[in-house]
Amino acid sequence: MKKFKHVNKKAFEQYNNFTTQQEQLSRRREELDSSQQSIEELVAHLDRIKDESIERTFKQISKEFATIFERLVPAGHGRLVIQRRSDPRGREEDDEEQRRSVENYTGVGISVSFNSKHMDEQQKVQQLSGGQKSE
Repeated sequence: MKKFKHVNKKAFEQYNNFTTQQEQLSRRREELDSSQQSIEELVAHLDRIKDESIERTFKQISKEFATIFERLVPAGHGRLVIQRRSDPRGREEDDEEQRRSVENYTGVGISVSFNSKHMDEQQKVQQLSGGQKSE
């Protein structure tokens, strides 16, 4: 009978130890979940700041490009254009912010007209003849 009491006492101690460990691990998990959420929010915030910075910088560069192009070709007009990845499923994205995300940018193109100020008469650099490209 003594042996049986000793086993029960040992089992009770183990149960208490495991319960304490479980509580500590549960608290630690809650802390880690909270930390993960904070980190994800920080990353999202930094991504927004990065995207805004890239957009702002591009607009400034584009404005300067147009000004310099107009000085070089007074009768023409030039602008820089951000090239975006299209939706592979062939549909427009619903979320404007997602569409504008820099992750969807594939490059920068140049659109120019040498004899018109109208935007609809511009050509992309790839469409220009060799002589026009070297002017």
